[in-house]
Amino acid sequence: LRFSSFPLAPADSDHFVVKPGAPSSLLLVREPADPLPGEPLGVQPGLALRDEYENLCIEAEANVTANTHHSSGDVAVKGSTTATFAGGYATFTDLQVDIAGSFLLNFTVGGSFSVASRLLSLSPSTAWNLDMLEQPDGIRSMLVLQKEPAVAVRDKGGNLVQLSGVPVTVVLRSNFLRLSTLNRTVLTESGVARFTDLVILGSERDVSFVFSTSKGSLDASWAYDEVVSV
Repeated sequence: LRFSSFPLAPADSDHFVVKPGAPSSLLLVREPADPLPGEPLGVQPGLALRDEYENLCIEAEANVTANTHHSSGDVAVKGSTTATFAGGYATFTDLQVDIAGSFLLNFTVGGSFSVASRLLSLSPSTAWNLDMLEQPDGIRSMLVLQKEPAVAVRDKGGNLVQLSGVPVTVVLRSNFLRLSTLNRTVLTESGVARFTDLVILGSERDVSFVFSTSKGSLDASWAYDEVVSV
């Protein structure tokens, strides 16, 4: 500090250091990017820890935790959801959200103060695999299944991909059983293939249904084991 009063010569104080105060707020210095299903965020969030005068708290030892407020309800953030401040900054490296919808990422330090990201959005992506939507049940030889199977087309994050017209075929993995010739292949409607009037011919203790399709980038199968009562 310099003190002066004309015409007297000025006087300077000794050098001193002004240190930041106690942390009191978070600043989101790098906003996350809209995600893709099954992939970490393309731009990971970065945060700064500041005192009440907006000074960077370079010596503070603290952790920041990430969670989400999602339009679909209770949706977990995947990846390392806690980051440590160093030099006043903390950066996440592999946060991932897979469920389609709109959401905010919330960042909290010790439950004392927090900051939220902008509103992010995730839409279903390209078809990745098949998933069992409704399990078959009531399997009896020579009779139509009491509960017939349905499979869904999913993206890499597990979201329903509402494609129509995708052929899905069911076969039995067995040396002794076979399916009736009807309805072995059906087309999806809004991403779902429903099989009706399936009849198993023959008898065996264990049976596996295999559902498969091949269209574009989609090539997947699913197997289900059930005891056949005859």
